[in-house]
Amino acid sequence: MKILFYIIIILVALMLGSSVYMAISSRSNPPALGVTNNQFVACPDSPNCVSSDAEGPDHGFPTLDLTADAEWSAIVAQVKQTDGVTVTEESADYLRAEARTPLFGYVDDLEVHHRSGKLALRSASRVGHSDMGANRKRLTELQDRLRTEGLIQ
Repeated sequence: MKILFYIIIILVALMLGSSVYMAISSRSNPPALGVTNNQFVACPDSPNCVSSDAEGPDHGFPTLDLTADAEWSAIVAQVKQTDGVTVTEESADYLRAEARTPLFGYVDDLEVHHRSGKLALRSASRVGHSDMGANRKRLTELQDRLRTEGLIQ
């Protein structure tokens, strides 16, 4: 019985150690992101990235149609009000933010790009393979808030 207890303790310690390492690694290694030729950086093969510039059910997310009176400053304000999100870069048509997960502090990158009456979004984990739907959920919640505020159709 004691051996089983020690095995469980060792497994838990290894899992926690791995999580702590990944959280620290995600904080210190911001990837090269941004917009080139009106496109976000492509999503990796892993299922932890969602983008308006990707296709298919795993990575794709719709480009959002802005309402006629939608202002960039109001869109930025909605992103800034998202729990755990800190804006790290902002220009007249592009926003980049870091979203930290509550439990282990993993960092996901959130990007928003204004494209002639449309809004493109991208959210991706810096480390790991699966995000258990966290990035898609983040974009869907942002989409819902933008719609509620009358900024998208």
